[in-house]
Amino acid sequence: MTLPDLRQLVAESLTQPRSAARRILGVPIEPRVAVSVAALAIIAGTLMGALSRVLLPGVGNALSESLLGAPLVATALQFLFYFFTAWLVTALGRAMGGQGNLIDGLKLIAWLQVVMAVIQAVQIVVALILPFIAGLIGMASLIWFFWALAAFTAELHGFRRTSLVLVMIFISLFGLAMVLGIVLALLGVQLPETI
Repeated sequence: MTLPDLRQLVAESLTQPRSAARRILGVPIEPRVAVSVAALAIIAGTLMGALSRVLLPGVGNALSESLLGAPLVATALQFLFYFFTAWLVTALGRAMGGQGNLIDGLKLIAWLQVVMAVIQAVQIVVALILPFIAGLIGMASLIWFFWALAAFTAELHGFRRTSLVLVMIFISLFGLAMVLGIVLALLGVQLPETI
């Protein structure tokens, strides 16, 4: 893929994520290449987070500030999140009758990491020029993330209705949060109240 192809794929991912997912799935990429792409995007995201912490002090919340204070921990957690998301998208989709596989899941979630890194770079530049708009970009990117994740998952598994996949993502997240909350409570871990 050439640089113009990548630019076009980023634009397509932002406006038509299902179509972009179809293109990504059509590109023969080995799993190690997908993981390397994800690793580069994660490292770039962590570096941009650290840069924004220097350029825009006090903008982040307590959790992001503590993670960016330990960039290796932040990178490791994001890497775990990458693998967990790819596995979860694949496993839950297959449990619902989908036909996707983990290798394709790794490819799609790696690309999702790349697009999120591009959005993060844009957000930093905008924050330096028009800080009040940067927050809107952050909210829009969160909405886009879930929409794209649902579209990528639907395409991965051959599901027709992206909206139903989005509902299942939120139900799964709620279930995971409940289980995590119970496990943390049983372990006696208390989350800081500032989160």
